[in-house]
Order: sequence, then C-alpha cells, then structure tokens
Amino acid sequence: MLLFPALLRAQGEPAPSDVPETPQNAGAGEWRGKGAIAIREVPVWGRRPMKSIGVEETKLDSAILKENIALSMADALTFNTPVFVKQYGRATLSTVSFRGTGPSHTQVTWNGMRINNPMLGMTDFSMIPSYFIDDASLLHGTSSVSETGGGLGGLVKLSTAPAAADGFGLQYIQGIGMFRTFDEFLRLTWGDERWQVSTRAVYQSSANDYKYRNRDKKENIYDDEMNIVGSYYPTERNKSGAFDDVHVLQEVYYNTGKGDRFGLNAWYINSNRELPLLTTDYADDTQFENRQREHTLRSVLSWDHYRRNWKAAAKAGYVHSWTAYDYRRDKGNGILEAMTRSRSRINTLYGQADGEYSVGGKWFFTAGLSAHQHFVESADKNIIRQQGDKVWWDGVVTEENDMFVNVSLPAQGMYVRGKRRMFDERTCPGMAVQVRIGRVHPLYNEIQILEAVSMDG
Repeated sequence: MLLFPALLRAQGEPAPSDVPETPQNAGAGEWRGKGAIAIREVPVWGRRPMKSIGVEETKLDSAILKENIALSMADALTFNTPVFVKQYGRATLSTVSFRGTGPSHTQVTWNGMRINNPMLGMTDFSMIPSYFIDDASLLHGTSSVSETGGGLGGLVKLSTAPAAADGFGLQYIQGIGMFRTFDEFLRLTWGDERWQVSTRAVYQSSANDYKYRNRDKKENIYDDEMNIVGSYYPTERNKSGAFDDVHVLQEVYYNTGKGDRFGLNAWYINSNRELPLLTTDYADDTQFENRQREHTLRSVLSWDHYRRNWKAAAKAGYVHSWTAYDYRRDKGNGILEAMTRSRSRINTLYGQADGEYSVGGKWFFTAGLSAHQHFVESADKNIIRQQGDKVWWDGVVTEENDMFVNVSLPAQGMYVRGKRRMFDERTCPGMAVQVRIGRVHPLYNEIQILEAVSMDG
C-alpha cells in the first residue's frame, strides 16, 4: 500500500543520473539504478484517550494469546511482559509479582471482578488458559487504582469479548505429547446482528511420569558389614506429578441496537492435580498420596449503556470455590491413612457501577463504586496435632534391627520409625512402648520418633 504512491511519484521525477547528489541522498542514485525506490518517512499520529493519560499500561497483543493456545497465562506473561512470574513447571503454582512486591500485592481481575483467593491473597495463573482470554493488560503501580484497590504492585486485567460471529462456527484443536499428555480445545460460536453466543472448553491431562537422573541425592552402596563402599546418582521416575484439568467458559451477549448491551460470562474449573516429591526426598513414592483438587465457578452479569458523550455500566458477579488437599500415607498394611485433610469453601458476591462523562473534548469525569463480600469456611484435620511432640503415644514394636526400630500406633492406625539407640536393649517385636513423635522429616518424608520408653518392666 505504501509502494504504490511512491511509484507514481517516481514516474514524474528526473532520471537517476539527472538528480544532483547531496549529503541527504548520498548513495540513493546508485540504489535507484539497481531498481530500488527510496520512500520517504511516513509520520503516524496517535491520540491517547483522556482516560489513559498518566496511566502506565502494558497491553498484550491478542495474537500473543492465540500464538500457542496450550500455554497458560503464566507462560504468556513470562515471555511477553517485564513482570516476574514464579512457577515450578506446568500445572503447578504460578504467581506474578510487580516491581519486587509479593504475589499478594498483585490484583487480578476477570471481566472487572477480582479473582484473587481471599485466603491466600494471590492467584494461580497456571489455572488460567490463554485460550479463554481475549484481552489482557498490565497496570503498573498506582495506575491500578483506576480499576481496583489493593494492587500495591499492580493489576493484571483479563477480559473476554464477543466473538463477532455471523452464523454458526466450530473450532477444535487437539495436541498429543510425551508421557501421555493430551490438550484439547473446543469452541462453538453463533451470532447475528443482536446476539453473540460462545462456548469454549479446554481439557488438559498428563501422567507426567518422565524419567530423570536425580543429582540432588545419592544412594550409598554397602558391603556385607554395612560399610559404605561407594555411591551413585539414582535414576528415578516422576510418579506424583499427574494432572487433569477441565475448563468450560460460556458467554452470551445481547445488543439492543439502541446503545445498550447485556452480557453473561460463566467459567467453570474442575482441577485434579498431584503434588510431586522433592528431588531430595528418599521416601518410596508408592507409599503416599499428595493431591490437590479444586472446583470453581465464576460468573459475571454485565450491562453497558452508551451515549455520545457519556457511558454507564453495571456488573454483578458470584464466585464459588471448593478446594481440597489430601496427604495420605501407607499404614504398613497397604491401606492409605489420611494424615492431613484440608477443605475450604469460598463464596464471593461482587457488584460494581461505573460512569463516564466528557465535556467538549477537554474535560473527562469518571466515577466508580465496587464491593466484594467473601464468605469463607475452612476445616483441617491433622493426625499429628501441634502439641504432638509433647504427648506420649502408646505403641507396639513391630520390627527392629541394628539401625532402626519400627513401632505401630494402633489408636492412630499408623507406623513410625526411630533410631535403635533410643530404645532399651531388650527391645524386641511385640514389646509395648511409649513414644514422642515429631513432624514429618523433610528428607525422608516420614514421621520419626524423638524419644521412646519401654512399658515392660
């Protein structure tokens, strides 16, 4: 489009040999002789809306969000923005921080409604598929005040938009990867002059059981007399990192054609994720289960009223979130016993009203009012109470050798282990003992005995 007017102008110009050479066009004649045409610079003028004056904002191109739909918003922000994204791999906790602040100082909105967890104050961006986001921007520092409060670091603003469909549309994409990884994306659209309806669904799952050489720990090699004669880095398989996530987004928009638009957005999440072992963990990963589950529904009902020099808008939203964390261990008989059982239920009500008014193109007034009300229920069950290291537990010795003694705690339905030197010399299987136990050992991922006393005289 830019070459065409340049070609017309070039036809009326003198031949390349007739144009005098000046410092400004030095070398241009040589290039014209080769068939190249020098095009003058093209000035591009833009006018920033008055609402954006003084606002430090970073907008993400919509093409970036659709470039690789298998990515989450955590990946999109990592590759395309200056904010710090802390993540531990796919389908694991991912948080965003601005200017050295913490994740709880970063506010996140979806279609105007805050989606930060009220218990943690942060948002897990690995739970937000980029396939569900049509518009994303970052408001840095105090610029976030124009949208929401509490964003000391900044605001991540996410939203959806009508599909602008004419008739019925269908899109389906599937990806298959190693370690039984599946990504499936579906979108159904229908629209006319008044209505726009869109349904999006994402299903992502993986066994995530890859093999690797663990160089963070060593396995010792013993001789017949239990002397260490060597060591090696073990080859292990990641067996506790599977995930299974389902996301469904329903959107309905209605335009009256008289300056009013109504919208309904509903987003449902069903997530089931395992939490992998630390690379320094020496426990057998088949003897425990470490799992996090989540069911979340987010919904927003909106109304926008447009006129030539003013605008009014109102939104109402509701969020229901159920989160569960379970940590279970083998009692020694092949049955997993719940060691930690945590449940939380959150219900959030949201309301917002905004107004904009401009006068003569030089004055611009805005006003907004928003309210969030959270209702939180949380319950935890921990078989080892906080005062557990001060309480004596009744147990029975089940196995002993020169290094360790295994003790069964019948009332709690669990097994613990302690060093041999803590026990009496007469300790043998079947002997009744009392033990004091501590927390889960971070290296061996097991509950260890702090002190033991024999009950047999």
